[in-house]
Amino acid sequence: MFLLHSAIISFDFSEKKKSIIFDSVKPDITSTERANTTLLNGNELSANIQAKDVVALRAAVNTLLQMVSASEKTIDATTKKEV
Repeated sequence: MFLLHSAIISFDFSEKKKSIIFDSVKPDITSTERANTTLLNGNELSANIQAKDVVALRAAVNTLLQMVSASEKTIDATTKKEV
């Protein structure tokens, strides 16, 4: 796949929260014909998104941000911000 557009997004969470979010989001990260997302769990939780066009890039970024946000809100609601 020849990809023209890319974005790198990094999140800075505590180790425990980062691990929980990575484990919850990773299974839902998929590649499509127009975009590819790679999620990495290193010093920071980061994602490398590559896409054929800007529309696919925007869709992949928005999807990732929504999944991370939902995971973070769930963690905060269930642990009362102890993670």
